[in-house]
Amino acid sequence: MAASQEIGNRLEEMAKKIQELENAKEDGTNLLEGLKEEVSEQSMRFKEECAQLGENLEEKLKKNWGKLEDYVKELSQLRGDAKEIGNRLEEMAKKIQELENAKEDGTNLLEIRSGLEDMENKIQELENAKDDRKNSLISASSMPSPQEKDSRIEIRADAVEETYTETPLSREQPSVRETSAFVESPEDDLALIGELRNRTVTQRIATRCQAHIGNCWRTLGVFFEIDESVLNNIETDFPTAEEKGFKVLEIWRDKEGRSATVRCLEDALLEIGKRRIAENILDIVREERGRESKQKGDRSKGFRKLENESERVKRLENVRRDNVENRKPAAGEPSKTPLKKKRSKSSGATKKKADIVKEADINY
Repeated sequence: MAASQEIGNRLEEMAKKIQELENAKEDGTNLLEGLKEEVSEQSMRFKEECAQLGENLEEKLKKNWGKLEDYVKELSQLRGDAKEIGNRLEEMAKKIQELENAKEDGTNLLEIRSGLEDMENKIQELENAKDDRKNSLISASSMPSPQEKDSRIEIRADAVEETYTETPLSREQPSVRETSAFVESPEDDLALIGELRNRTVTQRIATRCQAHIGNCWRTLGVFFEIDESVLNNIETDFPTAEEKGFKVLEIWRDKEGRSATVRCLEDALLEIGKRRIAENILDIVREERGRESKQKGDRSKGFRKLENESERVKRLENVRRDNVENRKPAAGEPSKTPLKKKRSKSSGATKKKADIVKEADINY
């Protein structure tokens, strides 16, 4: 009985365990189904999120692509601007080179001016040598033949004419129209004054005028509508009245440009009651015009002097050769038929000078 009861108890326990296992199996099945459902839901949600993310990425990519195209356009525009800037820089470099060449030309002009002075000195030396040679040619033969005498008379007449037309004194003395403060007729005087008044006030004219307007520089600056602060700076920056006057003229010239004429400066001085200074300004401009005309004449005269001197030396050489050929033969030498020399037609003044020279030779 006890054994059967024990077996029954064990069977009951086993039945309970089987029941528990079945319950656990059901719970596992339910849990598995719940997990499957949860996994399916999460996968669906993940798919939806991926799709949404893909759409967002596509939109962002489109936007970024549009921005990239804009960047490419801006880059191409910047390249065009850089090319244009490069061309402008090349033009500026060319202009700078032109300015440097102009500076070199100015230096060469100064060298040419000094060279002209050297040429004038050499021309003077050639004139002295020509006079010495002329004297030696004149005294070469103590008994000249008639042909020699005629040729000497002609060369003396030419020399007198050249000496009369172009002497050192006449070369150094400028013409009356270039430097004189007056002209021949009132009409010419009015025309000259009009020309002077229409001239632009240059830096050289301003430099020469600064001493005259030094005492009225502030009044003149106010008339030229220069700011009071600028006039105060001129008062403190420049110690002398002449420097202040020059600065006022410089500011006025920079502001007006080519319109800063002598006429405007004269009118301004007359408006502020400085008539005498206005007259002095016109005299200064007149002197500057004469100086510029003289400088231009001196440049052209230097080249003309060289050409004239070479022609005169050739002429003297030809005369010397003719004198040697036409020289009277000495005793025992075969006589030569003198070559006839053509006489050039000359004006009445030249003939008169030739007669004077001939008479002087006869008296001699």
